[in-house]
Amino acid sequence: MSTNDPKKTGHTKSLSITTYIFFIVGIMLIVASVVLGGLSKAPADLLNNDEIKEDGQENQEVVKKVEQIQPLPVDSTFTSKSYILYDVKSEKIVGGLDIDKKVANASTTKLMTALVAIDNYPLNKILTVPTQCIGLEGNNVGFLAGEKYYVQDLLYGVLLRSGSDAVCTLTENYRGDFIFEMNKKAKELGLENTNYVNAIGLDDPNHYSSSRDLLKLTLEARKNETLKIIMGTRYFTLTEAVNKRQYTVENTNRLLFEIPGAVGYKTGFTSNAGECLVFGYTNFGTEIIIVVMGSEDRFSDAKQLLDLYLLKLGNPSPEIIEKPTVTQTPTVFPSVTPSITPSVVTP
Repeated sequence: MSTNDPKKTGHTKSLSITTYIFFIVGIMLIVASVVLGGLSKAPADLLNNDEIKEDGQENQEVVKKVEQIQPLPVDSTFTSKSYILYDVKSEKIVGGLDIDKKVANASTTKLMTALVAIDNYPLNKILTVPTQCIGLEGNNVGFLAGEKYYVQDLLYGVLLRSGSDAVCTLTENYRGDFIFEMNKKAKELGLENTNYVNAIGLDDPNHYSSSRDLLKLTLEARKNETLKIIMGTRYFTLTEAVNKRQYTVENTNRLLFEIPGAVGYKTGFTSNAGECLVFGYTNFGTEIIIVVMGSEDRFSDAKQLLDLYLLKLGNPSPEIIEKPTVTQTPTVFPSVTPSITPSVVTP
C-alpha cells in the first residue's frame, strides 16, 4: 500500500509553491528596497556634495575677498611700487599693493641674515673679521681685518648700520653654506616669493622678495627678543673684544628718531631696488607694520600710509620730531654682551 496520500501530496506541493512565491517576492522586495533606497539617497548625497562644493566655493570666494587687498587712497607724492600695511592686533592686512610681486629687496635681506645668524651662533661667540670683508659694497661699520667681535655686537652692525663688513664676518665664519641656510629658512617660514643669492642684499636678478614675505619675515624676527631690541635701537657702540676699539653706529631708519611710537625695523636701498623699508609703529593701543618697496621716498611713503590708517581708526597722526644733530658721541644703549669666557672663531 502506498504511503503517499494524494491529498497530502497536493497540499505539500501547494505549500512549496506558495513558500517559493513568498521567498521570491521577499527577495524582490529586498532588492527593490535597496535600489529604491539607493535612488532616494543618491539625490540627497548629490545635494550634499553640491552643498559641499557650494560651501567650498563660498569659502574660496571668502578667501578671494580676503586676498583682494585694497590699496589705500594715497596722494600723487606716493611712489612705492609695492607695499603692505598690517594691523598686528587684529592680525589682518589692512591695505596693500602688489603684495606678492617679486621685487628687489636690497638690505631688508639682512633681516634674514640676522635671523639665520642668531639661529646658528651663540651671542657670546667671538668671530674674527676676515680680510675679504673689508671695503665691501654698501655701508660698512669700518672694521679692520683681524679684529674680533661678539656675535651680538655684529648683529647691531648688521641691523643698525646695515654694515656689509658685519654681514660678511658672520657669513664667512659660518661652517657651511650660509646662503643655503637663508633660503632654507625662507621655505620654513612660507616665504613663497623670496630667494637669496647673497646675505647683504646686493642686486641680482635671482635675489628678490615681496611685501608679504617681508612682513612674514619681520613677524618671525620680532619673536626673538634680542633681535626685537636691536631693531628698535637708535645708537649702539660696538666694542672690539681684544683691543677694545669702539665704533658707534646709528640706525638708518630715520622714522625711529622722528615719529613717537616708532619701533624699528630695517631699511634697504640699491639702484635697482630703490628705497625699501620695514617699519613698525605702536601707540594708542594700535600696533602696525608697514612694508614699502621700490620707493623714491620710503620714509614719506611709510608716514603717509601710517597717517591714512590712523585717520581711519580715529587716532591722531604723530607729529614729526626733528632728528637731533649729533655733535658728540651719542648716548648709547649699554652692551648686554654676556660677560663669560668667549670662544674665538677664525675663518
